[in-house]
Amino acid sequence: MDRLNAFLDNLSKQNNFSYYLSIFRIFIGFHIIKKIYLLWGSQSILLSNGVFFEHKDIFLDYLGIDSTLVLDYNTLFLSTIVVTSILIIFGVGKNFTLIALYLEMKILQDLTYPILNGGDNLLIFVLLYLIFSKCFDHFTLVKSEVKHGKLSLFVSNLAVYSICIHLGYVYFISAIHKIHSDVWFNGTALYYIMNLERFESPLNHYVSDSGFFTTMGTYFTLLFEMLFIFLVWNKHLKIVFLLSGILLHAGIYFFMMIYDFEIFFVSLYGFFISNLYWEKIVRYLDNQVMKIKSIYLKKSVTMKVGATEVLKK
Repeated sequence: MDRLNAFLDNLSKQNNFSYYLSIFRIFIGFHIIKKIYLLWGSQSILLSNGVFFEHKDIFLDYLGIDSTLVLDYNTLFLSTIVVTSILIIFGVGKNFTLIALYLEMKILQDLTYPILNGGDNLLIFVLLYLIFSKCFDHFTLVKSEVKHGKLSLFVSNLAVYSICIHLGYVYFISAIHKIHSDVWFNGTALYYIMNLERFESPLNHYVSDSGFFTTMGTYFTLLFEMLFIFLVWNKHLKIVFLLSGILLHAGIYFFMMIYDFEIFFVSLYGFFISNLYWEKIVRYLDNQVMKIKSIYLKKSVTMKVGATEVLKK
């Protein structure tokens, strides 16, 4: 009970994730811009009613707003998402901009539901959690000294823990569904997956015929997904699970050629790393930038002095 009280008390003392929250905010902005870039060429198909699939009613329709307006002005809508993402990157508008981005992405996902993947499903929840977080403490265009109250700090830290728990929950539910399938239970799932035409990468033929690789890979995936939510909090096992997760998603990235949500899932691992560690990285990079600037200034001064002496002669 004392440990629980200490943990809850710590949640309201400081922003325990201030540096990575700010880094992740920037990543989210670029991540969504990339998604819009990939979607841009298909907007005439995906955002035109009845061309590829029939669009169902979304929450805008229930609010009395005709969602077909978004379809009619799809280029303007996608451009608005890009602008909002840029504002997020530079920290303009803060939580109000996050609310706008969440609503825009919710509308976009409701209108393009047939092409959504696991990363998209988790993304919309992460955006919702970020609204309650303090992710504008660093790396903003306009720096402002804002003192956070205990309640806002508590909610912000709780929002980040919600992201971490939600990630573990996704892994766990995925594992539960997998073990009810014979190919996963028997250890042959990876073999069949790697021999599907959709997932045939140039690397697959090197390992797909290896019984050891496919069997170990299948059971490794099951164990990782099932145990992540329980053991990643252990300070001795945390690094093992984070590295295992990177290995798993890198394997999916290169062998199955699923690129989008693998990067997004791995980006969430940063929340499991201490804020002090991220602070050291930021300070180190800041010092390196300052060194480069000082070297550049010295060279600039030397060149000016040399030019002045030449003119005097």
